[in-house]
Amino acid sequence: MVGKMPTDIGVHEGNTLKAVPKTPNCVSSMCPAADKQHFIEPIAFTQETTVDALAHLASVIGQKGHLVAKTATKSYQHYTYTTYIMKFVDDVEFLADAEAKVLHVRAASRVGRSDFGVNRKRVEAIRKAFSAPTKTKTTTKDTKEAVKETSAATEDSKVKKSTETTETVADTTEPTVKAETPVLNEATKQPEAETEEAIPGAIAA
Repeated sequence: MVGKMPTDIGVHEGNTLKAVPKTPNCVSSMCPAADKQHFIEPIAFTQETTVDALAHLASVIGQKGHLVAKTATKSYQHYTYTTYIMKFVDDVEFLADAEAKVLHVRAASRVGRSDFGVNRKRVEAIRKAFSAPTKTKTTTKDTKEAVKETSAATEDSKVKKSTETTETVADTTEPTVKAETPVLNEATKQPEAETEEAIPGAIAA
């Protein structure tokens, strides 16, 4: 790695971070806002405590930066970033302000006069990731349960639809009327005339 670990970084008197240098290879949220070359906005947080905020920060940074664990506290974290080819090292510090609900930040290159805006871009990328909505993690078990419930609902829908169709057919089908076969006279092969039933007490004409 190019560049030795600075001995004067960390939390300074008055709960502040190290002052910015004259060179344009550093950004800080604790320098005057009028210093456009070095000033950068702090990162706002909504977590209940500074410990929670820094824990979220650590998860956001992940493997991109290396946490200097020995200097970490409930309100301070120091990360180092190493460039891929030249192995230049940058130091990125975060100091949580519980009252203002912000993470103050200072990012600086160890060597060189200019960082070509790398540290500013890095801090802004961290800010964006830190402030992004947290995605709900879906487990394999949750997915299987969701599929199972969907399948059951689909099956119930099919059964209900089949039942409704059967009932509709039953309601609209007309009953079959069986035609009566007339009785034929054996002699004439003609239908016999209906005979009137004899009325008791009637006199024949």
